[in-house]
Amino acid sequence: MMYTTEEARTILLELIHFSTIDGQLHAREKQFIEMIALSLQFPAANLLALYHEEMPIIPAVSEFERYQQFYRLALIMFCDQRIHEREWQFIQEVALRMGLNLSATKRILHTMKRNPQTTIKPAVLMQLIQEQHN
Repeated sequence: MMYTTEEARTILLELIHFSTIDGQLHAREKQFIEMIALSLQFPAANLLALYHEEMPIIPAVSEFERYQQFYRLALIMFCDQRIHEREWQFIQEVALRMGLNLSATKRILHTMKRNPQTTIKPAVLMQLIQEQHN
């Protein structure tokens, strides 16, 4: 999926904001953001400036894109292997603002927490999301 520069900017701003919610930016979180910026084809020269910007969270249009962004946020939350209470509360607030099913997002987070790599295979992630539709 191709994102416009503005969509990529919004995604990255949200990740940056979330990664610093605990008052620190860990090296693994920064690397993850750089990897996402590269995958979104966001100019590396513009990435550093985003760390000094504030922007409200703007949910993606489609449900799939909202879950995809939620999953990115969850990955960055688990990235430093320490889950701060503010991160846990914030990600749940974000899920509500995105209009995501709270039960599905909790299942996603608990599945990630149980997995040593904190990642979820795409098929499992889709299954967790689809369960809410049944």
